[in-house]
Amino acid sequence: MARHTLNGTGKAHARREVDGIIAGATMAAEIAMNSIAKTARDESERAVTYARDTVTAKPLTSVALAFGGGALAAFLIGRFTR
Repeated sequence: MARHTLNGTGKAHARREVDGIIAGATMAAEIAMNSIAKTARDESERAVTYARDTVTAKPLTSVALAFGGGALAAFLIGRFTR
């Protein structure tokens, strides 16, 4: 075993093992990222659909909330104060 390490054979084998581990980790990371991206797309589509349905069902309430949110933002930024 020590001779393999001394003549470089052990290093080549270890390098192949490390390359295999890195390739496996890269593949697992790609799968995880694809899953996360798909979940984010699905959730954002669901949120947009919910918001669209809410605005369609209660348009005046939606306008009032948007106006109130804008007024609050303006107040917090300092443009609303006198």
